[in-house]
Amino acid sequence: MYKKIVALVAAFGFAGCGSAWAAWPDDKPIEVVVGFAPGGGTDVMARKLLPFVERALGGKAKFVVLNKPGAGGEIAFASIARANGHLAIRMLAAAAKVEPNEISYRGTAAQRTDLLGGHLEVGMVSLSEIPELHGTNKGQLRVIAMLSKKRFPTLPEVPTAEEVGFPVMTTAERGFAVPKGVPDDIVKKLEAGIAEGLRNPEFVTSSPGDEPVIAFMPGAEWQKRLDTMSDALRPYAEDMRANEQK
Repeated sequence: MYKKIVALVAAFGFAGCGSAWAAWPDDKPIEVVVGFAPGGGTDVMARKLLPFVERALGGKAKFVVLNKPGAGGEIAFASIARANGHLAIRMLAAAAKVEPNEISYRGTAAQRTDLLGGHLEVGMVSLSEIPELHGTNKGQLRVIAMLSKKRFPTLPEVPTAEEVGFPVMTTAERGFAVPKGVPDDIVKKLEAGIAEGLRNPEFVTSSPGDEPVIAFMPGAEWQKRLDTMSDALRPYAEDMRANEQK
């Protein structure tokens, strides 16, 4: 049987509690539920990072990644994260005085296919999700603006939205969550393992798109940030959920 964790957006899934934790991480593999389709930025980062987290935990912990697009029930922040892109689109539309025709995607792969097929005029993704763009911007897709405060180091020629007259800034955040019943000492071990994995030079080298923006934040600190983001984005997430159910 698997224990279970969640990453942001993924979740560690642990089924045991109390004395059942005594043998961790030696006893059972841990499911890591990713709330997006395979091949997207969250999925790719989780799969790249977790082997280094295993190593940081002494090589005994084993993680198994499961993709569950739309698993909002298991990963509360997944729908909030999806809403973040829609919020950015609406902010840009307001600044440009246009009316967007928004299309919700459960993963980057499908959006990329539609862009290349001419079915979509413009897309919004995290830079790390389009590897061929790193440092060149000469692939089949072209970055036209960054929704960041500063230009991206690997794409210095691409302006920020603010530079071209649209003062819109937003971030794409990823992280891990666990069920509330997981003991504090286990959470601290996981937190330390993730922090060490992110610092591992091999991981950094294997993730050129993420490297310039990787910034570890302890769980308690990140929770406060997420609470603030959730308050702002919840209406958009609820609107998206309602549209998906139609």
